[in-house]
Amino acid sequence: MSSASRPIAAGYGPDIWGDKFTSIPRHFELWEAYSKERDTLKNEVRRMLVSAEGEWTEKLILINTIERLGVGYHFSEEIEDMLAEMQNAHETSESYKKYDLFTTAIFFRILRQHGYKVTSEIFNKYKEIDGKFNEALFCH
Repeated sequence: MSSASRPIAAGYGPDIWGDKFTSIPRHFELWEAYSKERDTLKNEVRRMLVSAEGEWTEKLILINTIERLGVGYHFSEEIEDMLAEMQNAHETSESYKKYDLFTTAIFFRILRQHGYKVTSEIFNKYKEIDGKFNEALFCH
């Protein structure tokens, strides 16, 4: 049998990070502390979602932030409950008509992303008669 030959390693310089990301701490107390801190933060965010009072705009921004951070799956039940409540409120009162373009876009994207039927007609207030968006919306 012939031994397999390995390619010669390239002459890379030392990594600027050192071994910071390649070494795993073996301190279980540290891992436990991280786990407790993570659980504390998750509970704090959950409380923020459940007790979110005030304008729908604030709630939408909170949901948007949580999902963009990539941790929305931890709070899927709370987010779904809030979105269902939001959808019901907006169906009956059409309160989304008072939103600015930013909030309208977040409302549209988040509810659509979660499977709710939201018509694109909510953007009509930003359009001209010819169907194009109002020029005043664009920064020149």
